[in-house]
Amino acid sequence: MKKNQIIILCLLAILASDGVYAAEVSKNFNAFGIKVSTPSETAESVAQKRVNMTAMKAQIVSIKSKINATSSVYNSTLDSLANNLLPAEQLKKYNEQKESAKNGANSKKIFGIEITQDETSCLNKFLKSYSSKDTFNRLTIAQKLAVKTDLLALKSVSGSYKMIVEQAKTLTQHIKANSAVALELKSDITDLVKMQYSVTTKSKAVDKLIDNLINSASNAGFNL
Repeated sequence: MKKNQIIILCLLAILASDGVYAAEVSKNFNAFGIKVSTPSETAESVAQKRVNMTAMKAQIVSIKSKINATSSVYNSTLDSLANNLLPAEQLKKYNEQKESAKNGANSKKIFGIEITQDETSCLNKFLKSYSSKDTFNRLTIAQKLAVKTDLLALKSVSGSYKMIVEQAKTLTQHIKANSAVALELKSDITDLVKMQYSVTTKSKAVDKLIDNLINSASNAGFNL
């Protein structure tokens, strides 16, 4: 009898190595008065964690793609405004700052896209100057239409940045709510938090540029 019990225990020990049978094995072992520590994760829970991680990583990639696309539109809009509004000397300075950022000198980036702080600052400075009034008065019909189009683009960029920040916040909360996944995606959480701060800062810069553009045009009697 004792020999049979030993054989049964050996068979159950082999089955215990499979998480799927962990609960049943525990019951059988307990029948012999033996306490067994079974695996904390079943094959099903491990599979579900992988599914969750894959889905969350896909969302992170999607958010980064939206940042890149929105920032590209922003950069193009800044270039258009600069070409239509800035005097020759200031346009030259603007292009130099842009080239410097592209080459990596004093460059700050969000996932590969330059944060156009210098270029935005250059435009804001001009729009606050008295000479901007004369510039708006000299604009051709085509240039006025271009500036109006640029304003619409800036508003779209601002809205997109705000939406991206909210999506990132929600995703971060979801990841943190799942401790197992949060441990695996620790570095991704850090990236998301940094991105939220950077994009929020950039969104505020866009809003400031929008206000300055509208006010400067209005002072020249040009309603955007």
